[in-house]
Amino acid sequence: MGTARPIEVCEHLHLDVSTLSRNVERMKARGWLEVVPDEDGRSQPFRLTPQGRKLLEKAVPAWIEAQQQVKKDLGDGFVEQLNQTVKRVRKGNAGS
Repeated sequence: MGTARPIEVCEHLHLDVSTLSRNVERMKARGWLEVVPDEDGRSQPFRLTPQGRKLLEKAVPAWIEAQQQVKKDLGDGFVEQLNQTVKRVRKGNAGS
């Protein structure tokens, strides 16, 4: 995303603002994220630091491998059913 606004991240990841805020604070404390000055002043956009980008580059292959292992262990059919269920739940909560 480059520079991300909290509300955009919440919508994309289906998180509430307080959950994102806690996680962002932890990632800032570890040096993985930095707040970007904003004209608005109400929101605090953030972006990855070089250290955060390195961590992400290491994490993505591990995440892909974990996904492949789940498919191997549970089967593609089960994983697809699970994905469809998650989509239905998200649609059902869209009006909340």
